[in-house]
Amino acid sequence: MQRRLLQVFSGVAAVLAAGCGSKTGLTMPEPVDLAAGRDAPPPALRCVDVHLRYESAPPTVILMIDRSGSMTSRFAGTQSRWDALGAALFDPNRGVIGRLEQRARFGVTFFTGQAGGICPMLKHHGADLGNARDLALFYAGERPLAPAGDTPTGDSLDVIARELASDLVPGSKSILLVTDGEPDTCEQPNPQEGQGEAIQAAQRAFSMGIRVFVLGVSRDIAREHLQHMANAGAGRPLAAQWGRDPEAARPYQATEDPAELAGQLASILLGAVRSCVVPLDPDHDLRRIDEAVVTLDEMRLERDHGDGWRLSPDTPAIELLGSACELVRASARELRVQVPCDRSALPR
Repeated sequence: MQRRLLQVFSGVAAVLAAGCGSKTGLTMPEPVDLAAGRDAPPPALRCVDVHLRYESAPPTVILMIDRSGSMTSRFAGTQSRWDALGAALFDPNRGVIGRLEQRARFGVTFFTGQAGGICPMLKHHGADLGNARDLALFYAGERPLAPAGDTPTGDSLDVIARELASDLVPGSKSILLVTDGEPDTCEQPNPQEGQGEAIQAAQRAFSMGIRVFVLGVSRDIAREHLQHMANAGAGRPLAAQWGRDPEAARPYQATEDPAELAGQLASILLGAVRSCVVPLDPDHDLRRIDEAVVTLDEMRLERDHGDGWRLSPDTPAIELLGSACELVRASARELRVQVPCDRSALPR
């Protein structure tokens, strides 16, 4: 009987990335060319070592959305940044929140400010399970504060983090900051020189047990600032660089492509909820995927098994299948995915 149970659950760990097969409907990052460069991996590629821990209670995720005047700027030719973001989050067919609303408590807080007026100016919809439609209506009922809305990121993040930390509902807590410009402050709305305050606010949030993710919805934000914010929100060294330093957190900066925006949002939010899809990064080295070790609660899962895992055929992601997926969604505590870059990296 014990052997049978181990066989049944041996595939659970790999489905975490795909949501019981490929039924998530989420657009993931661009695929990796597994046939390219069969020799030694280029220096830019990284070995896969993904370690996810789950809590029994669903996580709480607050979408902290920039409502400054610049969000009315064009994003995809015909859409504004505001409208493109709303579609990526709440579209009935393609929206990310509708796909995940039963796996996490989502809430929305709009932030902006006015020079000489209210600052920060926040408008909040509480977090709950299954509230995608309510959040969509809340989003549709607001517009950017044009042309006078500012971007007091640090001031706003401090308020939101304190309120979230005071929420006694069990489960992990995180904030996804979505913004389209450099931050300013309530004290000094112009010029936009609030980077230091925003970084410190992200560090304070992390010290309260709140992870802060950041997505830039334009090219107006300096890549360096996004990297610093990503590192600060994950408790990593500020100077660490994604793609160079293994301890660096990933910064997200969307191109003017609605599909890519939806994919980036999915990639971020899937990391904050119990999902059967584990997204991998384009710079992960998957050429030795046949040697991958996927374990769920210390039980090794089999590749291409009905209750195990598979590599997504279209995107760089691990998909958990069958009973493995069910266990992740219900009670699993820990998933690990390892793909070695060289023989010495294999687990013993």
